[in-house]
Amino acid sequence: MFGYLAILLLVISNSGPVLFATPLAAHQIYTTEAPIEIGLLLEKLRQRTDRSAVIAALASRDDAAPYLRRELAIPTNKFYKYDLSEALREIEARAYQRNKQRFAWWALTRRFDLCTDLLVDCQSNRDAIELADLSLASLRAVGAEASQALGIRFGEPVGLVLPIPFAQCRNVIQLAEDEVTVPRGYYCVGQTLLRATTSELRVNDTHGFFAVVRSGIRYADQKQLAHEWLNSVAIVNNSMQVRAASSSMIICVGDLEMERGPENCVIIANGNIRSTKGQIVVANHSFLCATGNIIQIGGRDSHYSAGGKVTNGPGERVQDMQKALPFGIRFLNPADFGLVLAAQNGGLQVTGIGLDSPFAQYDVRDGDIITAIDDVASDCLATFRRQLRRGILAESVVLRISRGNQQITRIVFLDGIPLPTAPPPREIKP
Repeated sequence: MFGYLAILLLVISNSGPVLFATPLAAHQIYTTEAPIEIGLLLEKLRQRTDRSAVIAALASRDDAAPYLRRELAIPTNKFYKYDLSEALREIEARAYQRNKQRFAWWALTRRFDLCTDLLVDCQSNRDAIELADLSLASLRAVGAEASQALGIRFGEPVGLVLPIPFAQCRNVIQLAEDEVTVPRGYYCVGQTLLRATTSELRVNDTHGFFAVVRSGIRYADQKQLAHEWLNSVAIVNNSMQVRAASSSMIICVGDLEMERGPENCVIIANGNIRSTKGQIVVANHSFLCATGNIIQIGGRDSHYSAGGKVTNGPGERVQDMQKALPFGIRFLNPADFGLVLAAQNGGLQVTGIGLDSPFAQYDVRDGDIITAIDDVASDCLATFRRQLRRGILAESVVLRISRGNQQITRIVFLDGIPLPTAPPPREIKP
């Protein structure tokens, strides 16, 4: 893809991954008005002139993707839409292959929220199983580190038990839908990879599940507001409720509510962890971490870590006011792109932006108010982060910006996650 931010070369060798970064270069400004070359090609396509050649020319340009998506969203001639889709399909196929290459680095650096979005988007179960095993290896390492922190041996009956790699399973059941409904009473004989944009679960127990869910979990039985997880992994890129969990790992990119206490679990939330019913939930032999507060969670032989405060946790195992997540886990943050945002003035105002930020390179400025990202109102940081994750996979985002009295648009092209600018070489004194 044409170079914008940093060139990331991931070289897998016996010594591990090697990263190379190059400085950012200045780029032209992209708005929703297509550049002249792309605009002329689109006009030819509308007129159905030299269709094959025009489709090939558009398909060869990665920077045409936002304009093809925009045209497809506008009601127009079905033949024109078909031709647009043909061009966009080739661009997105290249982006998909690049994202598969990035996935190894995301898993290694424990960016499980990005792993989840790509796993949901995998074009085949074969791809999904291959990538799932990459992320499971990192998740098992997290489990081992958590067990060590708890003083428990990883994998023993009293410790955390996670699904074995899918490559080692004789019976792998794959569920991949925009909305997955697991039959009531379903019990996994082998191991289940569940991939869903939205997951509606109708089971009493999820045993041996590796569930990656983009939008959230809905429960068909309203009387049963949450779900029980057993020997499973669940990564949900939204808030969620959990009835109970045992020997499982749950990573929630939002607030997490629990009805009953976990046993031998690792639970990590990019938000608050709290009791569903307002009563103290007893957590045993578990590692709980939240970027916000941990509220009304107690128990024995558990470890509590919070960016805010911990209430009801045993004092000898409490770490609050923590600035970073444990085990090297990171959730996507605008700061990864040199962007500091604050919710105000009807959107998210840019209160700081790095010179090397791809957003700065595509003319986003300090003081701008971002009112929408990819036509979704950016009314809070959580929404912006969610759309930014999608933009990383699509390799671009479209921003609506309020700048003084102007209402403008800017398209920002993304090339994975930026690498930090390399520090100057240390001066060696004689």
